[in-house]
Amino acid sequence: MYDSKVEIEWYASEIEQNMLAETMLALKRTGLSLKGESSPTAPIESGDLRGNCSVAFDREVISPPEPATDEPLALIPVEIPEERLVARVGYTLPYALIQHESMEFIHPMGGKAKYLEDPFNRKKKLYFNAIAKAAGKGVHR
Repeated sequence: MYDSKVEIEWYASEIEQNMLAETMLALKRTGLSLKGESSPTAPIESGDLRGNCSVAFDREVISPPEPATDEPLALIPVEIPEERLVARVGYTLPYALIQHESMEFIHPMGGKAKYLEDPFNRKKKLYFNAIAKAAGKGVHR
């Protein structure tokens, strides 16, 4: 007869915390990357729009528009369930949406419509894979 003892240690809560930490970092990096891809393609007139992009994560601005001011950035309210992780990249100037959506506008000084949507669509597979890989990294940490 064999006398063996088996011990099992459960690390689910640690794994969950590692996955959360890695995923949060990946989302922040993704948001900052999209800002970097989008800003240079925003239309130019005064230059304000290119400097207006910001990144928010977990309801806190992590990369404010340039030049940064001491005034709080007013984020457009969006209903986000508490258990969701969300990185938001966007522009807050009153004309930003019109410039983004108006394909018929001509931009003689540079830039184009869809300056946020196009870079996202071009890189979304890379972004999604980076976030998924980060979650997996949290499991194996």
